[in-house]
Amino acid sequence: PDEVYHVAVMPCYDKKLEAARDDFMFSVERQGETGQEAAGPRVSEVDSVLTSGEVLDLIQ
Repeated sequence: PDEVYHVAVMPCYDKKLEAARDDFMFSVERQGETGQEAAGPRVSEVDSVLTSGEVLDLIQ
């Protein structure tokens, strides 16, 4: 996950806010020294969210 940067383009600001919810977070499981799986850091599914209007502003 450290090498991937995921950007999503959403149609409106509500979708942009929705992407920041805890529902779109997951824990990276790691195997500990004892061989048991342990919950690692929580990672967001999306790193950045742009609205279609923001993309248009960037293009112009």
